[in-house]
Amino acid sequence: MTCSGPGRPVTCKAPRVSLLLVVVALASAGPARAQDAPPPRLLSPEELAAARPLTERGVVALVEPSSAGTRANLLLLGRVGAEPDMVYQVVGQPDLYPEFMAGMTSAEVSSRRQNTLVYGWEWRTSHMAWRGVSAMALAPPRDIAVRIMHSDLGTGQFRWHFYPADDGTCLAAESVTMDLSTGHRVIRWLASRGSAMSASVTLTLAIVLLEGSRERAVARAGGQAPSAPAGSATTMTPGEIARLAPLLDRGAVVMLENGPDRSFRQAIVIEAVDAPRQRVVDLLHHPERWPEAVPVLSALEVTGRDGSAMDARLVMNLSIFEVEGTVRFTPDENGVELRGTGGGLADLRLRFEALQLPDGRTVIQGTGRAHAARASFFLRQLVRVNPNFERGLNSSAQLLFVRGLAAAVREASGSR
Repeated sequence: MTCSGPGRPVTCKAPRVSLLLVVVALASAGPARAQDAPPPRLLSPEELAAARPLTERGVVALVEPSSAGTRANLLLLGRVGAEPDMVYQVVGQPDLYPEFMAGMTSAEVSSRRQNTLVYGWEWRTSHMAWRGVSAMALAPPRDIAVRIMHSDLGTGQFRWHFYPADDGTCLAAESVTMDLSTGHRVIRWLASRGSAMSASVTLTLAIVLLEGSRERAVARAGGQAPSAPAGSATTMTPGEIARLAPLLDRGAVVMLENGPDRSFRQAIVIEAVDAPRQRVVDLLHHPERWPEAVPVLSALEVTGRDGSAMDARLVMNLSIFEVEGTVRFTPDENGVELRGTGGGLADLRLRFEALQLPDGRTVIQGTGRAHAARASFFLRQLVRVNPNFERGLNSSAQLLFVRGLAAAVREASGSR
């Protein structure tokens, strides 16, 4: 298959290539590593039907559990206001990524062979540069597979699939498996904090890649991003969450909700546990126990109490930087609300609650956001390089909390 030159749409001149041939092509594109694994399978029809309504409000992610602490398995689904062919063209030309992927300073194709190309890339974030080499196999018109052969971010597999819609738009599915154990020392340190941290790092990167590709395709097509109805941000009701059961059977569900103006409004993270609801509520009502469960929460010092409300100083340690601030915890019958009161967490607005599903399981739901760019100098520089890090960092931070709290409840309940 040949493609047109830079800046022009991809023109495929080969018959459709099966996904099996894509996998074979990637296997021959470079030396395979023992820890490399295929990305998670795409959504079943039932799972896709459950996720599709959420994509009207923003990007949805499914984060599967992983037994290996350094490995992450997840799948993102986003509605794109462009035809599938347009999105395929955008994702399938990595040498053009620096034109629209803020922070990616270079992407140079070193070899092309039939439907496979190998390219080196560099991504600069704040004071650090991340480099790697990837192989991409194209299977027009709907599938693209990528293997990160080696990089400062680790190794992994990406799989893209584009679902057409009747209105001339599409759903872009990005399925990812990453192993961070071979990455830069900072990445390895983060991965050493457990599978929730590995998933959070991978989720941030996958969101930035999906959102950047979506924005490019929409700009070319003259379409628009999804937006939520006007009004204040809300949590999902038990009935809405119950309809996500096919997804919750596989892992945690993350939604990046847009506002009416299509800007980022909040992140929602939901995970189901086989435990009594009251046990979850008890943990939510005792934040002083959270540092044992949440890997980045290095300190939580109670500074005062006002009735049932509690004031505390929080410190979150992320290796190369810390976020420190003060927060007020206000419990209620379903959970607890967090309001930042000072320091790097002054803009924090979060809520964690426990809800009962009809099947007897309890879900932990985290909703809200913080302004990452105001939390620390490092994060401010990161968001300045690429504003989509604001979405990624918010969803990943909430995932860390929900995943950690869910793991603590499972351990206390003796469940999986």
